[in-house]
Amino acid sequence: MAVMDRTAYFATVHWRSEDWIDLQLAAIRRHCPGQVRLHAFLNHVAQRFHSLFDCVHTEEGLPHPDKLNLLAEEICAQAADDDILVFIDGDAFPVADLSDAFTALEQHPLVAARRYENNGDLQPHPCFCVTTVGFWKAIGGDWRGGGYWKNLQGQPVTDVGGRLLNSLEERGVDWLALDRSNARDLHPLWFGVYGGLVYHHGAGFRDKLCRLDALNGVDALSRSIIGLQRRFKLQRRLPRFNGWLTRQVHNYMRRQNHRLAERVYASILEDPEFCRRWGFVEGGVAAT
Repeated sequence: MAVMDRTAYFATVHWRSEDWIDLQLAAIRRHCPGQVRLHAFLNHVAQRFHSLFDCVHTEEGLPHPDKLNLLAEEICAQAADDDILVFIDGDAFPVADLSDAFTALEQHPLVAARRYENNGDLQPHPCFCVTTVGFWKAIGGDWRGGGYWKNLQGQPVTDVGGRLLNSLEERGVDWLALDRSNARDLHPLWFGVYGGLVYHHGAGFRDKLCRLDALNGVDALSRSIIGLQRRFKLQRRLPRFNGWLTRQVHNYMRRQNHRLAERVYASILEDPEFCRRWGFVEGGVAAT
């Protein structure tokens, strides 16, 4: 079936912020061929935004993977098996035509961002994932953690998408990973473009400190302090002082990250060619 003849069902989650809704929906409509239906969790989001979506949930207390699973279950109950199922984070949106991603499903039953830059994460990530309704039903798709892999330090880890990764590996599924394609990085994890198709802010709804920041620092000052903590083994020798120092460094990095995230967000609002302006992509890419 041609891409234009298939409905694309989008599942997204917005939490305690309306900042990304108009940006995301405008980008989806611009870059998605064919008919679109929008399913969302809108928690602590003004009622006036609900009418922008086809189906809205507001239930409280559910973790993010469970929200995605509920949206997928709802979509699968009403969509045809050939229809396209798209998971996309609330602070993510397409920056290029999605036809290539949809067409890729003819060769790969699932196409998804892979954030290997996040200390070696291997699993499909729901910031952007495309599959068919039929395939998701066939594998009993599940976004919860539970499938393990080893990070770059050789330690077993799991996260959202862990069970999905395990399910794909057990079945020998050749899924297509969209890796970070930034021509320039302002942050090792956030402000990423995947496969040249989708922008993921990464810091839109969450604490402005990620695991990579705590591990490596965000600038010369924080990297120096973290290095000294390790060099002089402060965790073992002066645990109380080390704990206080760690909190100070983390709060400093949160403030630095917040300022940067606000600058990038302002640029997105001002300039539809923000990806080119920041050097995330080479050449011009319209965002909204």
